[in-house]
Order: sequence, then C-alpha cells, then structure tokens
Amino acid sequence: YESYHSTLLTMIDRVQSKVGKGLLVDLHGHAGGNYSMLGYLLNANQLNGIDLSSYRTSIDSLCSSLSSKKGHCIRGETSLGTIMESNAL
Repeated sequence: YESYHSTLLTMIDRVQSKVGKGLLVDLHGHAGGNYSMLGYLLNANQLNGIDLSSYRTSIDSLCSSLSSKKGHCIRGETSLGTIMESNAL
C-alpha cells in the first residue's frame, strides 16, 4: 500500500515537472464481469442523468483542456470510455 501510493506520488511529480499535466488512470479487474467501468466520481443516478454540467467529475480538467462539453467526454462517440474501448484498453 505505502509503496504503491509513494510510487504514484513520484510519477505524478515527474509528469508535472516534465509536461505540466497528465492523466492518471486506475485500471484493475472487476468481479462483476468482463467489461470496463468508468465512474468519473459520479453515482449511477448522476451518471444516467441528462445534465452533467452541475457535477464535479474526475475528468473536468481533461474536458476543459480539450474544449469539450462534459457530456461529450463522458458519453457518446468521443467519450473517454468509447476511445478506450475502441483501442482495446
């Protein structure tokens, strides 16, 4: 636990010093089936709601840097999940 989190902090510092910002993705298995889940710090009701603009998510900075609406980053053809799945990630 300590080693894992220490390594994360070291890598975050390295990315920030070399390129300014990056994307940290926590990938791990899921007991519920063979699929990927991206939660974005939203609960099921928030994630399934129509308007996502009032919620703070884990990818707000990414969406802003892409000049994209939050809903487009989370849902649809240009969403982070679609991009990851289409690249077998």
